[in-house]
Amino acid sequence: IHADTGGRSLEAGVASRSASYCEEMNNKCKFPSGRSVTIKPRKETEAWLLADLDAVGKALGYTDSLANLGLPSSPNDAEKLVDPKAALTAAVRQVRGRRRKFNANGLYGAIAQRQSLVHLRKMPSFSEFELRLARALVEVGCLPSVPK
Repeated sequence: IHADTGGRSLEAGVASRSASYCEEMNNKCKFPSGRSVTIKPRKETEAWLLADLDAVGKALGYTDSLANLGLPSSPNDAEKLVDPKAALTAAVRQVRGRRRKFNANGLYGAIAQRQSLVHLRKMPSFSEFELRLARALVEVGCLPSVPK
């Protein structure tokens, strides 16, 4: 279950909405709630892309200091961004220029393939997702226990 919590003051109700979705899946499909995994980033999922600036720089083909692009300096700062998509789009424009039309969404896969879990795990929302996913995988028998 994916639920961004930014932009519309949704953070306060995300837990109850997610629980309602899980309950409804159980009622309709007999899908145990322990197998429901919520993906609820602090603001928007795109903040997770900015957790590993090295991966962002490599995806952009940018070798100078990423601080010049106005990107967050840490995973914690990335998670605090109100609009991470706008931050990434602005960085792309700086690197590629305004004359060449480019959608930052095209970089998502390139960044994700280069990302280190070490950086992502510094974001509380990602760590929570990873733990819930591991528990669900234990429940269905894909993992013997939750990794530490």
